[in-house]
Amino acid sequence: TCSGTSGTFQFYNLTADSNATKITYVCGDITVSNTLLIDTSQTLNGGTSTITLSASGTPITRSGSFDEGTSTVKYTSATGITALASATMTAGNSFYNVTIQSDDTSDSFLAGVDFDIDGALTVTTGTFQVDSAVNITSISVASGGALSLNGKNVTVSGDFTGAGTVYCGAGNNTCSTGTVTINESANFGGGTYTFYAVDLTKGSASATYTVQGSGSFTFKSQLTLGTNETLNAGAATFYLDKSGAGTSRPFVISSGASLAEDTSTFVYRGAGNTDVATDTYYHLEVKPGANSAQHDFMSGTLTVLGNLTLGNGTNTSVTVSASANSTTVDVNGNLTINAETTFSAYGTATGTTVGGNMTSTGQLTHNNGTVIFDASDTDNTIAEGDGSFYNLIFNNASGRWKITSNGISVSNDLTLTAGALSLNGKNLNVSGGDLTGAGTIYCGDGDNTCSAGALSLYGTGSLGGGTYTFYTVFVGDGAATATTTAAGDFTAANKLHILASHTFNASSYTVTLTNGTDASTPLVIAGTFTPQTGTIIYNVATGNTINVTGTTYNALRLRTSDAVSPTFKLAGNITVSSSSSTALDIWGGEVLSSPTLDTDSVNNRSITVTGGVRIGVNFSGVSGSITANGSTISVSGDFNLQNGIFTQGSSAMTVSGDFTLDGTFTKDTGSVTLDGDTVLWTDTNGTTQDVGTMTITGTVTTASNVKASDITVSGGSLTVGTDDVVTTDTLTISGGTFAMSNSGATLKISDSGSISMSSGTWSASDVATAPSLTSADTDGSPTYLGVSLTGGTLNVAELTVDYLKSTGFVIGSGVTLTALDKVTWGSSGTWNGEAASGEKLLDITGQTQNLSSHAFPTTWSNNTSADCNVRSNTSGVVSVWDWSGAFGGEEYDCDTSGGEVRWKGGPGGAPGSGTGQYPAIY
Repeated sequence: TCSGTSGTFQFYNLTADSNATKITYVCGDITVSNTLLIDTSQTLNGGTSTITLSASGTPITRSGSFDEGTSTVKYTSATGITALASATMTAGNSFYNVTIQSDDTSDSFLAGVDFDIDGALTVTTGTFQVDSAVNITSISVASGGALSLNGKNVTVSGDFTGAGTVYCGAGNNTCSTGTVTINESANFGGGTYTFYAVDLTKGSASATYTVQGSGSFTFKSQLTLGTNETLNAGAATFYLDKSGAGTSRPFVISSGASLAEDTSTFVYRGAGNTDVATDTYYHLEVKPGANSAQHDFMSGTLTVLGNLTLGNGTNTSVTVSASANSTTVDVNGNLTINAETTFSAYGTATGTTVGGNMTSTGQLTHNNGTVIFDASDTDNTIAEGDGSFYNLIFNNASGRWKITSNGISVSNDLTLTAGALSLNGKNLNVSGGDLTGAGTIYCGDGDNTCSAGALSLYGTGSLGGGTYTFYTVFVGDGAATATTTAAGDFTAANKLHILASHTFNASSYTVTLTNGTDASTPLVIAGTFTPQTGTIIYNVATGNTINVTGTTYNALRLRTSDAVSPTFKLAGNITVSSSSSTALDIWGGEVLSSPTLDTDSVNNRSITVTGGVRIGVNFSGVSGSITANGSTISVSGDFNLQNGIFTQGSSAMTVSGDFTLDGTFTKDTGSVTLDGDTVLWTDTNGTTQDVGTMTITGTVTTASNVKASDITVSGGSLTVGTDDVVTTDTLTISGGTFAMSNSGATLKISDSGSISMSSGTWSASDVATAPSLTSADTDGSPTYLGVSLTGGTLNVAELTVDYLKSTGFVIGSGVTLTALDKVTWGSSGTWNGEAASGEKLLDITGQTQNLSSHAFPTTWSNNTSADCNVRSNTSGVVSVWDWSGAFGGEEYDCDTSGGEVRWKGGPGGAPGSGTGQYPAIY
């Protein structure tokens, strides 16, 4: 017995011999530099001491007993050992704690005998090799240490941890036997561990195994997670090298067991056909380790919270199958299919879901299943590789995906339920007919800047539903008879090409074509275009010439999206069938642009419009013809018919800018309304053209001779320009102003028409060349015009009047007669009236008014006593001052029903005087 102060004892040899029955060390640690000898019948009690053995070979020679207590036996040989002891260290001779600590990490420490450790095995430095089955409470292998399991069974009832290395063989990983069983809750791992097999099973009770650190585990055979057990996988990587199916699979997750994936990675790499356990993983890599090997996901749902990688890219013709056992695969991160690998997907509507990128240099076999991309972030990419999708769905409003390979192919349908797909200038082939959904498609990389890439849509189905922009759209395969029906608006930046045997039905949607390349043809029809109630928009941002395909459109828009002046050239005859007021819309938008419509002077193309036409800043027909048969033509800017033929049809045209005719305007049953603030009405065709029914509601001035069948001034004003002639069958003033304020302004009435005024104003100014009112038909068989003013204001300072009907210039009692002066009746002194009995020049009812400086004719053929120069009808006194002409004066006037005409002066006299022939009468 050792008594007194405890300490540390150092020995060369220490022998417990036959002369003593027991030696107990309770005073401190001991170090033996040569041999610790325990003789027969003797017992060495380790107590709580640390026994350090620094000798090589066999540091313990035992024929007696070793009582471990809670001691630690530490082997520190600088060259390693060949055995822990000369006899087994099991049962009553077990170690409590054993530590392997060498000066050199390469030193080998061989167990040499059977042993058990009731406490902890710690390998600090050097390599410790097990030579037989062993039971150990806990194992720790430090970063400078290694544990060689040597194909033996090891049972651990506590932690198995450390940052060092564990070999399944004898200092290497060549092994074909040996199972490590951990039968209590424990911490596990932390270094680089290779096992033949590991069984994490406590039995019927539950246990939790928690992986430490980010080390790796390699299992040559099987990893078993027992019933009711939980594996917290941590950040480690688990390599599963075994091949096998069913109970022979490399990873057995027993009933009731739980894999807590944490941020771990599981790698299946067996060389033969293998079952992959279906559970929730974080990262999962399935990489068959031999050519032509197949790994099958087991039935159920496989969830990968991180990334799923299939194939190693080296072994050829390998297959990873979800279809073999009808496995639903849900990947929250990225899916990678490496070269020489085929992923056989489960053929169901929810077969495969990917929450991140998909990169394939291998092949996807879809088995008529669906792949769903549901990422919520914006930087996801798709590189498809060989094979194709069957049904492809994108579904997350905040998700964005970009194609990074040459393109992707979809054998059936693509649905963009939500989110955005960037085609990135790549090709998209959809063979089942449908590309639909409420999401967004960009032709470029997150935008619509693109110069390549095509959508090829085959089969019968629908296109659209969200905001879609493509570079080129091909519908049809050129052989099969099928129909694509628009299900939403879309844009083609290059062209929409309808292939032979295929029909594109625009339905009620809008297709926008934005190719501004010179001489481009954004719409190519080799099959059939059915416009339905849809709209085609040619919308360009260049000043180039764009070919507009000849076909029947429902609604057609020719527009610019920048301050440019493109030319839209008809590549064939066009019919616009919509009854809308803007069926044909030639429009520069909000920018200051002047789009030109070129109807092709060589081929003389035509446009027939059933509905209305809205024409923007500039309308130019270059030869050819345009026919408008619609109800409304709205021209927000100038109507400038430079050349060609515009056939009005039944259209009601409203022009807010200048109305200029240089080409041929063919009137029909339609009408023109000029409603702008400062409008010039010009006809420079050479022959003044009849524009049909003209309504003035804006401020309009003629800038040339103009003509209309009927003119109504219902608002604003119509001012006849200097020396301009306005020709019309009828002029109706009903709220606006008809102004003859410029020198030489002339109004000609044709076809026995008339002038009427119920409200508004008719004015004529005293100018260098007096304004003139006459007939348009004065040669051969002249026609005569009527004037019937029932309301409004008449303010005439000077006017020449000729070719009146026999009813004369009629002013009713409802007219505000501001002035009617300096009126010359006839031309060069000759009156050219209708010459009917009872002919009148001026017929005024119910007015008391002074008239000044009228020049009456000196020649009036067929004048009779029934004719009147001035008639005052139904009360009122009309006083005519300073008049002249042979047929003026009292002799030729008519006072009717209480009216009176008074003559206040005659030729050569002041008011109140006259000559004998023309007396002054008061």
